[in-house]
Amino acid sequence: MIANTPVPVIILDGPAGGSTREMFALVEEAMDADARGLLIGRRIWKSDDSARTVSVLTGIVHDGRSVAVV
Repeated sequence: MIANTPVPVIILDGPAGGSTREMFALVEEAMDADARGLLIGRRIWKSDDSARTVSVLTGIVHDGRSVAVV
């Protein structure tokens, strides 16, 4: 779907449930499918360590890091 879309695809925050690690995996999967970015708020500021959460998401989105190494 992403390859055939004329506009950038971004990931939205999604449901409130699930672990932070599950969110990381979802973001990694979307980025691997050529998503262009994300729009996540609640799951960041409600995480146990929001600074670390942002750091991990930055690594996945901008540096291509894998959830397996975070």
